[in-house]
Amino acid sequence: MSRSLKEISWQVPEEEYREDFALSYSTLAKYERSGFNGLSTLFDKVESPSLTFGSAVDSIITGGEEEFNQRFFVADMPETPDSVIKIVKDLFAIYGTSYDKIENIPDSNVLVAVNNNNYQQNWKPETRVKVVKEKGSRYYELLFLSDDRTILSSEVADNVYAAVRALKESASTKKYFESDSVFDDTIKRFYQLKFKAELNGIEYRCMADLLVVDKEKKIVYPIDLKTSSHKEWDFYQSFVQWRY
Repeated sequence: MSRSLKEISWQVPEEEYREDFALSYSTLAKYERSGFNGLSTLFDKVESPSLTFGSAVDSIITGGEEEFNQRFFVADMPETPDSVIKIVKDLFAIYGTSYDKIENIPDSNVLVAVNNNNYQQNWKPETRVKVVKEKGSRYYELLFLSDDRTILSSEVADNVYAAVRALKESASTKKYFESDSVFDDTIKRFYQLKFKAELNGIEYRCMADLLVVDKEKKIVYPIDLKTSSHKEWDFYQSFVQWRY
C-alpha cells in the first residue's frame, strides 16, 4: 500500500526542526563558502534585511496569512539605519524589561552597546549616544508592541505582498502555488514537509518549501523559494554565490 509524502515525512514542529543538530543545506552551503575559517561561526544565526524579506515572502506562500501575522509585525516607522537597529535590539534584549523607552536607559549603558557595535567611532561618545537614542527611539517602542515578532516597515510589507502576488499570478510560477483541485487528485502540493536521514553515520535534515507531486507522471517537483535583488537574467550569480 502506497503512502503519501506527508505520511513518510519527519512530522515535528518547526521549532524542534530548527533546534536539531543534523546538517542542513544552509549549513553545508555556508561551510562551502567560508571553509575552515568559518567553523567557529558555522551555526551562528545570521540576520539581514534581505533575509528578513525572504522569510516574510516564504511565510505567506508556505504558511499563509496566519503564519505571517504570528511571525511579523507591520508598522509605520521612520527610516532607521541597520546599524542603529542592531544597537537598539541589543539594548532591548538587556533592558527591555526595565525600561519602556530608550531615552530612559542611562547614557553609560547605551555607550557600551554603541562601542560593542563599533558605531561611528570617530564621533564623540555623547554624540554617538544622542544619535542612537534619537534614531532608535521609535524602533525601541515597536519592539515592546511586537511581542517578539519581527518588525517590518509598511513599505517592506508592501514589497513582500507584491512579491507574493507575482509568484501567484505570473504565468511562469502560478501553477506551482495554485490550490489543489477538488476535481483532480493527480496533482498534490505539500508545503514545508520535513525529512531526516542518516547517511554513512552522518545525520541530515531538510524542510522543503514546496513539493509538487504529479501522481500520473510519478514525478516529485521540489520547489525552493529564493528572493534576490538580482534581475531575473542575472539570477545565475546568486545561484553560484549562495551555492543553490
